[in-house]
Amino acid sequence: MVVHDRGPAWEAVRASVSLPGILPPFARGLHLLVDGGVINNLPGDVMRQRGGGSVIAVNVSAADDLRFPPSGIPSEWRIFWNKLLPFARPVLVPGLAAIVMRTLLLASANRTALVERDADLVLKPPLDAYGVLEFKKIHAIAEVGYRYTLEAASRWSGPRGPA
Repeated sequence: MVVHDRGPAWEAVRASVSLPGILPPFARGLHLLVDGGVINNLPGDVMRQRGGGSVIAVNVSAADDLRFPPSGIPSEWRIFWNKLLPFARPVLVPGLAAIVMRTLLLASANRTALVERDADLVLKPPLDAYGVLEFKKIHAIAEVGYRYTLEAASRWSGPRGPA
């Protein structure tokens, strides 16, 4: 794990958008850097170790990202026959990007729960209406997060104090 605490901000951002299977890693020195979610999707524990103040964890992972569609995944035979039969009803199969994102989120779900228990404040903006890769909706997502955080911060009484 690499913690970006100095140097050009663009390098940290570039590494953070390197989603395995979707965008190539960022090369820095002898390291190939990818999105931190591969190892630690909610790095509140890193901030706690560094000390110096309250830890506010913002979890934007939707619970639905950990599950496949309710209809389930079709069998290989159903997919095969669907490709051969031109008038068959289309079969929905998750794409590579969706599978990679679900894998990353599932791998970090347990660690995320531990970080949330240790944080002074946990924010979970209501973003279930947006997909993980819906970059074109960034302004709407930011507005939802902003309004949610204003309301949550107004109720927050401050840090829990020493653990």
